Amino acid sequence: MDVRGSLSDFSVVDILQLFQISAKTGSLEVRDGQHTYVLYFDRGHISGAGASHWNLIAELRRIEWLAPEVREQLDLLKKDESNVGLSLIARALVTPAVWDQFVERQVETLIYPLFDLTQGEFIATVAVIPQVAPLRLDLVPQQVILNAARWQEELRRAEYAGAGPESVWQRAGTPGTGAGDDVILTLLTRPRSIDDLAAAAGLSVLATIERIRRLSREGWIEPVLPIHTPGTGAN
Repeated sequence: MDVRGSLSDFSVVDILQLFQISAKTGSLEVRDGQHTYVLYFDRGHISGAGASHWNLIAELRRIEWLAPEVREQLDLLKKDESNVGLSLIARALVTPAVWDQFVERQVETLIYPLFDLTQGEFIATVAVIPQVAPLRLDLVPQQVILNAARWQEELRRAEYAGAGPESVWQRAGTPGTGAGDDVILTLLTRPRSIDDLAAAAGLSVLATIERIRRLSREGWIEPVLPIHTPGTGAN
């Protein structure tokens, strides 16, 4: 059974809560005018996610420090253009800690932005058998909604302080005084945005922001452009 509607009438949050309360299995397709996102459900839980512009293997390959043998395995998986059923195979190629951070970043990309949409269309499908998702998950919708609210608030604070995802950073001219960070410092061979660093490091945006803040306090890195705090400057 399909239910079609407009996001001006029903929000993604509303629909997620309905899936959870009714413990339904199915999917939610969201079209924002540019891309199509799909969330998958299994008895009320979010069991997976995907998007028209997103590819699991391509996202994993953005992690720049992956071992050569892992990249070779990913190249073999890349030949499967269906992008379905690869999640468990890809997960086995990296450590649990690496996979967990990778998944957190994908949730930031594929799910959290949907909660802000007020324009677009959706198709909610109720099914008997759960579909195989490009990215397999097991998340409680209400917890995801709460996590997204926290994520948005943390991003606002970071942007206010000049350390938002689009802010660009580089190594400082002199070494810092703290312990440093092997991953981020190794990747900063050129000025890079926090969002770019997060993808290259295989970290969530919030985890990357926290590392950038610490490295900045320790004197290892500096913003490429002067940090501008809203409400300051020339009158």
